[in-house]
Order: sequence, then C-alpha cells, then structure tokens
Amino acid sequence: MRSYRAALRLVTADSLRGVVRGCIGDCLHAAGKPRRGYRAYRRSLRLHGANAAVLNNYAYNLAEEGRDLRRALDLSGRALALDGSNPTYLDTYGWVLYRLGRTAEAKRQLQLAVSLDGGRSPELLLHYGDILAACGELYMAGIYWRKALETGYDEPAAIERRLEALERSDNTNDR
Repeated sequence: MRSYRAALRLVTADSLRGVVRGCIGDCLHAAGKPRRGYRAYRRSLRLHGANAAVLNNYAYNLAEEGRDLRRALDLSGRALALDGSNPTYLDTYGWVLYRLGRTAEAKRQLQLAVSLDGGRSPELLLHYGDILAACGELYMAGIYWRKALETGYDEPAAIERRLEALERSDNTNDR
C-alpha cells in the first residue's frame, strides 16, 4: 500500500492514477476492507472509466459478496465491451449472472471462458462446475470440479466437499 500511495504522488496522468487506485482497491479488498476497496475502485473509474481490469475486479468482488448484483452486471458488461475475448472477464460476467439466478446465460458465458482459457484456470473450472451443478448437470459438474482440483485450485477442501456431496447424492439415487 505504501508503494501505491507513493506512486499516486508521482504520477500525473489520470489514466495511470486510475490504474494505481484500482490496485489500491484490490489490496484493500484482499485485506478485508471491502468498503474502502470499493471506494478506491469508484475513484479509479472516475479517473479512467475505461479500465477493464478495475471494472472486472469491482464486479467480481461485488458478486462474491452477493451485493449490488445489478451494478456488478453493469460493471462486468462494460469490461466485456472493452475486451470481450478475455476469459477472466467472461467468467466474471457469467458468475454475476449465476449469482442473479440466470444459470442458462451463465453457463454459456462460462463455456466460452473455459474454451478461450484452454482449461488452465482452476477458478474458471470451479465456477463452470458450480454452474453445471445448478443446471442439474451433476456428472459434468464433477468432471470440471476434478479438473479444477488437478490444475491446482487453492482451496482443495472446498472442491472435495462438492465432490463428496455429489457422491452422496449418487448413492442416494442408487437406492
């Protein structure tokens, strides 16, 4: 944070100040200070409203918290308008749709995101699995959750719980 604050004193271009403010927002959010992080995102976007990364991160953090999902959808849509082939931005847009209960639309976005990403991002694979499960496609959800685990998802216990629940539901259906 000290480095970013020092950078703010050095840079004069609004677009660069916006980038730095966006990084401050990311740091504050990661430090468990979401309100301050959202304030930094808003300040960033006032300086440089066409910063796709800030739009995306702001939207994703709102979606993860399940708050102001309409705003998150708008922010994410703006990021996609700037870079529609970015798998991370497609993931965020799909994740917001999922959080809004629009699973069929979310599934299409995540299909494209996973395809463009080449299956390298464990987060995308996990999200796609969650959306497939919500669509009732449990077998395929399990495949994508396992792929997320194999590609190094940083919370393997979360995936193991999903897979155990899936196995329990399979055993219940077998009776």
